[in-house]
Order: sequence, then structure tokens, then C-alpha cells
Amino acid sequence: MEEKFYTSTEAAEITNCSRRQLQYWRDKGVVVPTVNTTGKGRNVYYSITDSDALFIVCWLKL
Repeated sequence: MEEKFYTSTEAAEITNCSRRQLQYWRDKGVVVPTVNTTGKGRNVYYSITDSDALFIVCWLKL
């Protein structure tokens, strides 16, 4: 079974948090994306598990 990954924009929409908030948590090591490819530009992908963790952190922030 292939796991689905979400872009930062998709993860922000799913969790109802801003992309900047996700970036801050990523930089601080709170929720680190499963896939972070480097190269031309910086693409960050969150797994379902990552998005669950983001949702919980967003909820706790309220």
C-alpha cells in the first residue's frame, strides 16, 4: 500500500493552520515532515501520520 503525502499548502488546509505556523514547527522540530526533498526549490511533504500530529498540535494551541 502506497502512503499518501501532502504538500505544506495541503497540510495547512487540512489542519486549518497557516503555512508559516507549519514552517515554524518544522524549524523547531515539533513536527518534522516525513519527506523533505532538496534540490531546485524546497519541497516538503507531510504523511498522514504527520498531518495527524499537526492537527493535534494545532488543536492544543487553541
